[in-house]
Order: sequence, then structure tokens, then C-alpha cells
Amino acid sequence: MKRVWFILLCSVACLLLAESVYAQQDSTRRFTSKDSLDFCIRQAEKSLRMQNAPAVFRWYRRAIRFNSPEAYVALGNCYYYGYGTELDYGKAYYCFYRAAEQGNKIGEYGVGKCYYYGRGVKRNGEQAAGWYRVSASKGYSLANYGLGCCYRNAFGVQRDDVKAVEYLEKAAADSIVQAYYMLGTIYEDESSTIPVDVAKAFGYYKQAAEKNYAKAQYRLGMFYEAGRGVERNREYAWQCYMKAAENGDADAQYRVGRFYYYGLMNVKFDYKKAYYWMMQAAKQNHSRAQYHLGLLYMNGEGIKQDYAAAYSWFRRSADQGYAPGIYYLGKCYLNGYGVTADRESAIACFRLAADAGHSQARTELMILFPD
Repeated sequence: MKRVWFILLCSVACLLLAESVYAQQDSTRRFTSKDSLDFCIRQAEKSLRMQNAPAVFRWYRRAIRFNSPEAYVALGNCYYYGYGTELDYGKAYYCFYRAAEQGNKIGEYGVGKCYYYGRGVKRNGEQAAGWYRVSASKGYSLANYGLGCCYRNAFGVQRDDVKAVEYLEKAAADSIVQAYYMLGTIYEDESSTIPVDVAKAFGYYKQAAEKNYAKAQYRLGMFYEAGRGVERNREYAWQCYMKAAENGDADAQYRVGRFYYYGLMNVKFDYKKAYYWMMQAAKQNHSRAQYHLGLLYMNGEGIKQDYAAAYSWFRRSADQGYAPGIYYLGKCYLNGYGVTADRESAIACFRLAADAGHSQARTELMILFPD
């Protein structure tokens, strides 16, 4: 009897041991590197849906431990756009490059983008075009767009509008909204080797505008205001300008501000609204908006008069070479508006503005030097 119990106990022990070994094997099977990577990616995607940017960044940072090109691309985008972490183009470039080394087409595009804009690496047209071409050969739409821009702007390759259109049309076929806009610029450009086709330009701008692309909305407004390629319609032009301004386009913001400042396009004078829109554009370094903002502060129109602020905005406009801004900077120096009066600096500004064709600056010089 004792022997039977012994045999049974041994059998149970063996079964338990076998189960333990199997469990260990099963555990190893269930928690491979790929499983861990998939878990990190799922958690990152979950955090993304919850709009928890710091968590998204943390999970993708964990995921790159498994050398996943997709994880490197995702982490690179976090660094490139400052999503969940501080913006760092150098780290973004590193991540894109690690993905590109493994043949990932999005990583290749990311490396090209860094070279195109000089972000995280020295700007280099040949490198940008080269990486875009590699990615585009694998059918990546944004790379087609980037390569089209290289041919359009003669960056890293010789300018070739025919090739630019070829690549941009591929991108547009995949609904890359920027491609529609670029095609529009080519078809209305008289210096292009592609024949001017106003109807095509309008059509491409319209497609981009319908997708809420601000630059295209602004250009569409200009077409409607001038009646170019379409029946003139100022009311619709105004709507296009406003949409573009609200979507952050600096040229549109300046134009809307200008309408309010001068009472154009059947818009009533409204200095407060003019000030608001000029400020939006000026913050984006728009030289004409900065000049008009200087006028508003100098004259106390829509805002409390402030000579120091006027001088500051005229200075910013002048630094970009805008002749009216240079002239009014001279006026500030001449009269001591917001700055210590300095006749020599005033004269220097007037001469610069006069050389740029500003008639009032020439008049000031004639008054200061009558002989």
C-alpha cells in the first residue's frame, strides 16, 4: 500500500513538474520581444485616443528599445512637433534616421524633411531630394510632395516644373492638400515652363481651400476679388480671406486688417478690428502688418497711443527692409518718438527708404538738406 502511495505521489510530482515546465515555456512564448513591443504600441495608441501626450511619448520611448522602425518614426514625430515632450529637432532627426536605416519609407521621408528645412541637421538640398526620392520610390505620398517641391524650388536638383507637376500630381491623387496648392502656384506662374492656365490654378486652389488649407483660401480670395478665372465676387472674396485669416494665414490676416483700417471691400472702418488682425499677422513676422501696427500705436487708433510700441514695431518692419517701416523709423528718430532723438539715425533711415523708392523719404531729405 505504501508503495502504491509512493508511486502516486511520484506521478503527481512528475505531472506538477511537467506543468511547471510547460507554464514556463508558455510564459516565455507569451512574452517575447514582439509581444512587449505590441503592448507598448497598444498603450501608446490608447493614450493617443485619450489625448494624453506625455503618456504617448513615454510609451513610444519604451517601444524603441525593441528597435522597431515604426516606434522610431512615432517617437521622432513626438520630438519634431513637441508632442508630449520638449521640441528637439536633433533627437527627431536621430529617430527618423534609425527608422530609415531599416528601410522604413516614413523614416526616409522624415530624414529628407529634416534636411529640407535644416531641422536637427544642416540644411542640404541634395540630401533632402535624395531621401525624398528613396521614400517616393516606395509610394509614400508626402515624399512625392517633398520631391515635387525640390524640383519646383530648385533645391538640391535643377528646377524642372514638368517633374514638379509629375510628383505633385501623384501627391494630390492621394489627397495631400499642400500638393493642390503648389500645383496652383505653378499654373499661375508666368515664369514657369508650364503654360499659364488660370482655370487649372483656380481649380487646384479651390480643391485645397475646400480642405481648409489656409494659403489656398487666401489665393482663392484674390481670384474672386480680381475676377481672375472666375466671375468677380467681392463678398465671396471676403469670406475666403476671413477663413484663411481665422486659419492662421499671415497674408490673409494682414489683408483683413487692411480692409478694416482703410474701409475697403465694403468693410466699415474699425481700428480695433484692424489692430486685432494686424497683431495676429505681425506676430508671424509680417513686415507690412508690423508697419501698420506701428501706425496704430503712433496715432492711438484702436489702441492707446504708445510711441515706444510704435517705435518697436517700426523697427521690426524696417529690419525686414520694408520701405514705409524704414521711413517711419526715421520719423521716430527725428522726433524722439519712443526713442532718444537722433538726427543722424533719422537721416540714415530716410536715405535707405528713399533708395527703396519711398517718395516721402525723399521729401524729408529735401527738407533736411534744401541745398
